Amino acid sequence: MTDGTRAGIGWERLRQESGAQASDLGVPSLVLDASAGAGPARLAIGAEREARLLVPLAAGERFPMVHDTHGLELRDSVLLLQGQPVRFIDVACRGERLEAVFEKLVDEVVRRLRGGAAPANALEDAITDFRNLLSGANRERPSIETALGLIGELIILNRLLLVDPDAWQLWTGPAGGRHDFRGGDRAIEVKTSLRAQSRIVEVSAIDQLAAPPGGHLLLAHCVLEYDGAGPLSVVGEATHACTIASDPAAVADRLALLGYDQAQADEWSSFRFSLFSQELYSVTDGFPRLTPASFAEGELPVGVSHFRYRVNLDFASEFRFRPAEADNALQEIVSCLSL
Repeated sequence: MTDGTRAGIGWERLRQESGAQASDLGVPSLVLDASAGAGPARLAIGAEREARLLVPLAAGERFPMVHDTHGLELRDSVLLLQGQPVRFIDVACRGERLEAVFEKLVDEVVRRLRGGAAPANALEDAITDFRNLLSGANRERPSIETALGLIGELIILNRLLLVDPDAWQLWTGPAGGRHDFRGGDRAIEVKTSLRAQSRIVEVSAIDQLAAPPGGHLLLAHCVLEYDGAGPLSVVGEATHACTIASDPAAVADRLALLGYDQAQADEWSSFRFSLFSQELYSVTDGFPRLTPASFAEGELPVGVSHFRYRVNLDFASEFRFRPAEADNALQEIVSCLSL
């Protein structure tokens, strides 16, 4: 069993067993058999149940210099260890779908720490390999389902970019965010359907239609028609986004995380669509959905790790915005950038 496999088992244990919390650290964690100068590395989970790796730093040790971490979030965290503050390199995986690759990252970090590498060097070198794994994993032949989902997100992204060219910063889904777009306490989840199933959307996680804590969630629903001569394609929408965004490279990075490779432009362009409808909903009390609050214990039963269901939006018409209201709602989430 590799360290990466053990990591996956460890995170699952931390999520399922409340008794697995390390009393000496104050967050749910498990000690790994790999030490840095300041002590052992640890697996942990965050407030949103995301997988984390904690590597302690001794006084004077540098934090890793890493840019464009894609599906990772690096933080310079200070936690209390037996009542004493300890600085940690805190690495979080931003999305369950990237966790299998994150396990490989942990494997590499542990191997380097055991070989005597300094914590910052171990992370920097392992993250380079992590990027390569992501790049290789994303070069799959595009499918119509993938094209549909990506076009829907790009349609909303381009609407936000027309309000503010910096709005690419709100596109958090590619890096594993719980929702496709997030700004402050507001979020947008995007669903795209073909006209034949135009009122049915599939929800792939129990918390996908749960609003951010204390905030507000919008559901954007795009209905497309498959059209060999249609004006909509992933290539066209992606090119438009990169043209109007203030940071085209950041948009390109997010596209790459979703599997878009410009080298496959001809394959992506084979899927063309026309826009049949575009609607925005306010996901509030009464909206047809399931969330952790729908269960007596506030989460899925122990042993249940995946959850999918379908929502018929015919039963959500009272939550649908009028066009002018939808424009105002999108402007509100963009306004979070200036706060």
